[in-house]
Amino acid sequence: MFIKTRDQLIILCFFFLDMSDTEIAKELEIARGTVNYHKKKALEKIKNYLKEHENE
Repeated sequence: MFIKTRDQLIILCFFFLDMSDTEIAKELEIARGTVNYHKKKALEKIKNYLKEHENE
């Protein structure tokens, strides 16, 4: 697994459940800035993974 469970949950909530960073922060009981940080890091990991495996 290349991204952590919290990151997966944040990506799921943001893109598939259409939740805002504020809504996610309230649900997970963490700061909005923390949500944004984890979202950016997870998206970067996904981007890098896709680049590495684009010819498969």
